[in-house]
Amino acid sequence: MNKLILNVLFIAIIICGVVNSLGFTSTTTLIVDVTQNNQYPKYGTCGTASKTCNNIQDAINYYNRISQNSNIQQLNLLLADGVFNNTNNFIEFKKFNTTISPLNVGSENVIFDGSVGTKSKETLFSFVSSTIWITGIQFVNFQSESSLIYSESGQINIDQCSFKNVSSKDGTVYLKSSNSLISNTIFTSNSVKKTSDSASVISFFTSYTNKFIISKCQFNNNVALNGGAIYAKNTALITVPDPLVSLIENTLFNGNVASGKGGALYTDNILLIVDSNVFTNNTSPTGSIINLNNGLMNITSSSFYSGTSLNYFLSTIIYTTKSDLNIDDSTFDRSFSVAINCDSSTVITQNNNLSLRLVCYNCISIIEGTQDCQGVPKNLDY
Repeated sequence: MNKLILNVLFIAIIICGVVNSLGFTSTTTLIVDVTQNNQYPKYGTCGTASKTCNNIQDAINYYNRISQNSNIQQLNLLLADGVFNNTNNFIEFKKFNTTISPLNVGSENVIFDGSVGTKSKETLFSFVSSTIWITGIQFVNFQSESSLIYSESGQINIDQCSFKNVSSKDGTVYLKSSNSLISNTIFTSNSVKKTSDSASVISFFTSYTNKFIISKCQFNNNVALNGGAIYAKNTALITVPDPLVSLIENTLFNGNVASGKGGALYTDNILLIVDSNVFTNNTSPTGSIINLNNGLMNITSSSFYSGTSLNYFLSTIIYTTKSDLNIDDSTFDRSFSVAINCDSSTVITQNNNLSLRLVCYNCISIIEGTQDCQGVPKNLDY
């Protein structure tokens, strides 16, 4: 199954789920305009063009009231241009599907600014057992003791958004047992507290029954302990017959820093395809770009440039442990002294721009078709 078919099927499944839901339920559309000061009683009627809701919490309160004991499960929130402050934090969306998007299609002026209003360090949006679409929203200047966006046991889709200067404990976007599609979105200068060894800008935790797709995004100058941009871990103790495969494609990773492992990306027990990406100037003591642990990764048609090496043996661009790694048709900056450091792993590289120098510990490896050891790594059906 090729990449295009995989993506089309994944998106089709999402859309079909929403359509099926809409086919058997009612849909409520509410307009929120923070520049207005409409008068209505607590939990009163709002959300029309003539009487917009003053904030998202009022819209949720009204929606929860009218949807009780009914089949309404789909809420569309249309946000007028304006700066949404940090006063009404921790907004929970539970067991109903939601879209959040600008009222004016294509607007870039719907902004959630954590520096405006009463400072709160809670999660901004919490989604549980829901299908969520967030489109065209800007998030800036937040400090969170948990995560900015949290999704559990659902499907979250983020498109054409931006996240800048978000400091968190658990990650800018925290995904627990959720499928996710993040596309055309920019993450800039976000950070995770160094004490959080299992969190990054995007923190993904699954049990082989969920996957993430990241497509046409940018990760610039983000900082975490492990995985400067992305931390992904499978928490299952046993495997399943047909585990899901995650995908990162057509994405730029630039200037991300991990003080522990994986300057751009850290994975643990994950099946991942990395296709047509560009990695520049990422930094970590152990795997300046990627740290792969106990997993399987296919890298194709990607480019790797200038990572910072703090230690000759530890700061390779890719560090693998007990994993299978395949690299095809990719470009490597010749300034790298050591390309791959594998520990008890199987590595195969083919059709790349240079014969990579390998530091091999207990590895089964094939480099540019020259067999150093024995064995051929597993491969993903893609």
